[in-house]
Amino acid sequence: MHPFSRSRGIAALALLSAAPASASSVLEYPDLGAVQLGRGGAWLAYANDASATFFNPAALARLGDSVSLSVNMNMHNACFTRRKATSDLSDDNTTRGAAYPQVCADATPLPIPALGASFRLATGLVLGVAVVAPNGNPKESWPEFVSKATMGPSRYLLTSQNNVIAFPTIGLGWQVTPDIAIGGAFTWGIGRFEMATTAMALNADNREPGNDVRATVTASSWFVPGGNVSVLATPTPWLDVAAWLRASAPINAKGDVASDAYYYTPQVASGNLSGVDKGDSSLANCGDASRTDTPCGGGNNVTVKLALPVEARIAFRIHNARTPSATTSFDPLRDEPYDLELDLTYAQNSVIDTIQVRFPGDSSGRGLVTPPGLAGGSIPPNADLAKHFKDVYGVRIGGDYVVIPSVMAVRGGLFAESNAQSPQYQNIDFMGKSRFGMAAGLTYRAPLGEKGLDLSVAYMHLFVKDAVNDDPNSPGVSALAGTPCNPATSTPQYTGLCGTSGNPVYRSNWPVNLGRIVQSVNSLALSAAYRW
Repeated sequence: MHPFSRSRGIAALALLSAAPASASSVLEYPDLGAVQLGRGGAWLAYANDASATFFNPAALARLGDSVSLSVNMNMHNACFTRRKATSDLSDDNTTRGAAYPQVCADATPLPIPALGASFRLATGLVLGVAVVAPNGNPKESWPEFVSKATMGPSRYLLTSQNNVIAFPTIGLGWQVTPDIAIGGAFTWGIGRFEMATTAMALNADNREPGNDVRATVTASSWFVPGGNVSVLATPTPWLDVAAWLRASAPINAKGDVASDAYYYTPQVASGNLSGVDKGDSSLANCGDASRTDTPCGGGNNVTVKLALPVEARIAFRIHNARTPSATTSFDPLRDEPYDLELDLTYAQNSVIDTIQVRFPGDSSGRGLVTPPGLAGGSIPPNADLAKHFKDVYGVRIGGDYVVIPSVMAVRGGLFAESNAQSPQYQNIDFMGKSRFGMAAGLTYRAPLGEKGLDLSVAYMHLFVKDAVNDDPNSPGVSALAGTPCNPATSTPQYTGLCGTSGNPVYRSNWPVNLGRIVQSVNSLALSAAYRW
């Protein structure tokens, strides 16, 4: 029943994608918001709308009363050419060492919003509220079948995801002196995550695809507290310096999984689902009508825990200011002919070393939850996933040029981020390789009210270095399997390394992530901001 454990791992990955990242994190694309995106993410010191509640609360102090709404649309292009490992003895019509057919993701570009509002409580003291979502791919699928005889080669890594995630945030910005503002915010994550993947029902040689099990997990996490602090200083009239630090509690989530045994067959590839054996761990009998006991109890048969990275940014912004109008609000479209900003970013991605995925088990490590339709199987209590991410450093440079004061500005930016993952752990779930982006955008101020309505648009292209681990003899990530060891040990073994093979229990004897992963992203953002 290992399929359940594999899907739990994917649940953890879904939760990872929920992490509120805004520095050089592998969990998102820079950056959320049309002005932010158009500047290549170099926005920390420029922060000119109420989404600063999340991204730089100190900047709230100079905004006054405002409201803003932005929407990002990401078009993710990703293809995987899997290489069959030399040690892979499965009977799937592909020669050991050869390449499987290339498969590509079908990503649905859904709107990713950021809504914010700021309210001046007193001179130099501003309250901000915001709701943001992770800037990634909330809905995406990979082919489950290439043909009736060829199953999707990416199925052991990911087949689909559909996530709904939000981060309500409340913060304060305080202008301590005319030249220094400080701020802080509290945020919490909420979300529902649905992910599908595949596991080997049997840890055995000459395994056929028909023995694979598709698993779809639904997991929820309703309170992931976090916070950030920032400072914004103006040591000279032409220079702003900003710093931002964010930390969050780990994600702890609970959920269940629906399984489809005997799914990867020519019959299913032809659309005939009559032979599929379904189960559901949210049901007391695990979805197996023939059972009279309750191995799955009241549901919530998995817990997922993962650490979220500490993130930090520091920014330096040069601007040539006109004489500002008699107002307390920050308005670069009116007051600054141009600006140029440099941001340095850091994300402690190394804390995501292992995603902890656990099921009920006894003291020996044997699973207590029995899967339906797979006699003698059990969900392994430990289905942890190794990620071994590295800390990531990034640089962003961007700025605005005001074409017509108080009417129109154009902008552009570049950014680069270091590599986060070694070839051994490459995967199609996140962009772990080094990244480089180019962006451009503009703002037009439509006449509305006293200060006008700012309408912005931006476009970004994100280049991602190919992930390559193409040697069929290389180490990689194994698939999860429904039985512990291959070959089986004389005495049942449920933890550690198998005495017969030296491989971890409940994992295949061969890697399933070898090959080449090619990715890029095109991102479009629109926003509107109004001040009064």
